[in-house]
Amino acid sequence: DMPAEASLDRAVGLSFQFKSNVSIPLTAGDTIVGGVAFGTLTQRRIWSPRLVQRLLTIAQVCGGALDRKRSWLAMRKLREEVQELSRVTLMGELTASLAHELNQPLGAILNNAQAARRLLQAKKLNLKEVRGAINGIIRDNVRATETVRNVRALFKPATGRIAPVEPRRLVADAERILREDARLKRISLRVDIREPLAKVRCHRTQLI
Repeated sequence: DMPAEASLDRAVGLSFQFKSNVSIPLTAGDTIVGGVAFGTLTQRRIWSPRLVQRLLTIAQVCGGALDRKRSWLAMRKLREEVQELSRVTLMGELTASLAHELNQPLGAILNNAQAARRLLQAKKLNLKEVRGAINGIIRDNVRATETVRNVRALFKPATGRIAPVEPRRLVADAERILREDARLKRISLRVDIREPLAKVRCHRTQLI
């Protein structure tokens, strides 16, 4: 006789024509998460208490490994959540710095656009100066776009792949982001990298 919830296991056992079987609960911590079944196919077997105890030891080892795996996954998820919270907190602290970082290229774009309009309205057209103003608009637009891209990469969840990264570039990005915040807090910030640094394999956004 078997309980109703074991009907599928009974059907599987009959399909394999088990002659005898012993099933042991598989526990992870204090929770039963499944079972470990041992069976014979060719002849019946009497499962002695000593043998059952050995099989129970095997199930306990498997359950312990599963429990450690679940604990490791839980810790990794918690660590990722803490990292995400740290990035969000940092975003709030650097609002002024990021706004300044964007205002510089946007202000330069406006100045160059106004200069180009004045040059085009002049009686004598100076194409060299017009081209210079337009090139300045393009250059500062690239700066603004790169700034937005870097900010988005900095505060999005770290799902990118590990890849070789130039440490000098990381330091420069971090210095650019912190520069205005340091100025507002009257902190002297200076970066001095004298020797070339070897590339490192990492998640870029986790290091900035």
